[in-house]
Amino acid sequence: MEKIKKLIAKVNSNTLIKQSIITLILRVFGVITLFGFTLFLTHNYSPKIVGQYDFTRTFLLLVGSIALLGTDQSVLFFAGKLRALNSFSVLKKLYINNLKILFMTSLCLLLLFLLVDKNFVDSFFNDSSTYNIIYKCVFLLFFNVLTLYNTEFIRALGDVYLSELFRNTFKYFPVFIGSILLTFQGNPECLIDFFIYGFFFLAIITLIIILIKLVKIEGEHLDFCNEVNQVKIIKSSYSMGISSLIFFLLLSVDVFLLKRYFGDAVVAYYSLAIKLMTFMSMVIISFGINASTKIAELYELKKVEELTVVIKRSNKLIFIINFIGGVILILFSETILKIFGADYILADSALRLLVLSQIIASFFGVIPLYMNMTNKQVVFKRIMFLALFINIILNIFLIPRYEMLGAAFSYSISNVFWVLLCVIYVYNRDKIKVSVF
Repeated sequence: MEKIKKLIAKVNSNTLIKQSIITLILRVFGVITLFGFTLFLTHNYSPKIVGQYDFTRTFLLLVGSIALLGTDQSVLFFAGKLRALNSFSVLKKLYINNLKILFMTSLCLLLLFLLVDKNFVDSFFNDSSTYNIIYKCVFLLFFNVLTLYNTEFIRALGDVYLSELFRNTFKYFPVFIGSILLTFQGNPECLIDFFIYGFFFLAIITLIIILIKLVKIEGEHLDFCNEVNQVKIIKSSYSMGISSLIFFLLLSVDVFLLKRYFGDAVVAYYSLAIKLMTFMSMVIISFGINASTKIAELYELKKVEELTVVIKRSNKLIFIINFIGGVILILFSETILKIFGADYILADSALRLLVLSQIIASFFGVIPLYMNMTNKQVVFKRIMFLALFINIILNIFLIPRYEMLGAAFSYSISNVFWVLLCVIYVYNRDKIKVSVF
């Protein structure tokens, strides 16, 4: 009992650990919301409709990462830097400039999509409804990326818990409410509309919250406004955005090819395995993202010893939680998948392979955030490009032959590859071991 009290006291005395644990609890609540919603879908909608929803969600993640251009990650970098410069009020200027960037990137993507032939899209995916789904996604893309950016900006302003609620829980409310209504009124195809159009309301709500918070920030540091001009934002965000885009491509290429060769139902089965694996990714992001601004700040101030302590502390928590969760998922994979429906057990082998690769990756925890927060975005981008190339080649050869297992193998190999390559680079460059020990 005395040891437990000491542990609680230690956690309370360390703001970073305390914040990370509360963030993890909120993310667990978000995961429960996600899987509760997934359970509802799999028991009330056909695998085809569920597959269309998962395809839409994946497509929005991918095209959204292009439109965001890394601004959702760079805002944490700028927040840490501005804190170090004692110029936090410059975030007002940063927000306005980023809004302009997001609007322009969303508009450019819409104009580019309008040049694409409808028959080409439908024939590629062997589905006559795919073009209309993508059109809706791109047409309302600005509200989607605004929601995602606002969520991270709220975190940059210091309200980590509200940011987590929007990131993992509130964003599902529109489609969850819609799915319930549609079970009584029919038209299950409209499920996707509730998901896409829901971002319009989420964008407005998060915008209002941010404006209220920005008004409360006093003081202007005009000397540092040049630190957040649009050119510098794009330069800092671009590499982060490319790395993020490649990461989502690693999670998207397999889904797109599975839809092309095997249809929406298989996409639904495989996407469930991906969602179960995201529990482990969520742990990495939860502890890493809270440490991100601290990493940027300590690196800027060249406090190597403190930086090493923050990295190791975060990595240990990430690995312990992921190892326990991963073992549970591997041992009880069939039982867990059966909960969502008998057909979903087809993803059993793919799930085990995905989880195993994530356990290995969690050993090096915060490595992607370290790369982005310490001015190594360009190198990170190149490493991710190489991993993506490997992933695409493997997917092209393995998915037509081995279906979901081929997709899981392709992701696992490329995932472990880029993590290990980043770890080797950081050790050679900074002499810092970005691992548990």
